[in-house]
Amino acid sequence: VRTLVMAGREGDVSRLVRCWLVRLGGVGLLFFVGSVVFVDPLASFFNLEREAPIVVMGFVLLLVFCSVTVNGASNGLQVFRSVMIAQQIAAVIRVGAAVLFIQVIAAAAGWGLLGHALGIGLNLLLLLFFLWHRLRGKQRSSLVLPSIKMQVLLNFGFLLAYAFLLRADMILVKHFVPDEATQFAYATTLGHLVIFLPLPLATAMFPKAVSEGRSSQEQRRVFVQALCYTSACLVPAVLFCSLASWIPLRIFFGIIDPSRDLLHMVAAMSWVIMPLGLVHIFIYYCIAQKQYKQMLPILFFALFYFVAVLIDHASVWRVILWAAVSTWGCFLSSLVWVFFFFNRGHKT
Repeated sequence: VRTLVMAGREGDVSRLVRCWLVRLGGVGLLFFVGSVVFVDPLASFFNLEREAPIVVMGFVLLLVFCSVTVNGASNGLQVFRSVMIAQQIAAVIRVGAAVLFIQVIAAAAGWGLLGHALGIGLNLLLLLFFLWHRLRGKQRSSLVLPSIKMQVLLNFGFLLAYAFLLRADMILVKHFVPDEATQFAYATTLGHLVIFLPLPLATAMFPKAVSEGRSSQEQRRVFVQALCYTSACLVPAVLFCSLASWIPLRIFFGIIDPSRDLLHMVAAMSWVIMPLGLVHIFIYYCIAQKQYKQMLPILFFALFYFVAVLIDHASVWRVILWAAVSTWGCFLSSLVWVFFFFNRGHKT
């Protein structure tokens, strides 16, 4: 999208969005249908007593795949105010609807996920409206749209690996050590709150860093600033979770007297998740610069994480150990690239 804008073809953005909305929406539809068809084995894999959360999650994936195109177009057009408004409204609806469903209808995971789906759906509709408002009246050309199939495939693979590092912990614990899943859910939820503080920085940096492969001095400056701001957000949050984890446990979950094991688990998960905040910036910069080779360690550590837990899952702490090795290994490999290759601005 940003490439089209810089080429003076902003009117063609609507064509590109419509094309990829249909394609990725089709992929999301396959996931939704798969969640319905294979609901029984999936519920058994996750040790769930009810099947509804699986179906609702399939619907959430459908909305997520549709949202990818719309979010990408919005960021490429740099309509950050519209994105912020849509996200804030959707966040309120997401939390409010989930709480309302759970309190009024039933305290079940399916109803909470349905509230989550409503938030994502509302965000999608609002961004579609903002895009329509921005692009209406723009002159469309008859030129061929840029081919981004290979980029989409590569981006999907690397972001999927990153998503596995970020989110697979609860899935693995739920499957391999279900008896400890409840306590771990508290810890990983608070640990993930740490990383969501700086994520908008990557969203704002991405269109500024778009290039044909060679970094400019200005783009590298934006990248360094994003890393510094992200670190400034992450470090205090992690220290807070490490030294006063009983406070968020009481505020978010109403746990007045948490066990020492739970307190240690919250602190551990915050440190496990923290490096992924910086890796997130690194991934978005490399995608914007089309520097895919530098992201190969992310694939390696995602695979390593899965294999390690598959072999050694005696307790929840073993899963946390392998998660820490994988996330910090991924971060350190990114750091090596920053120190040894960043200043050269090599084209890859």
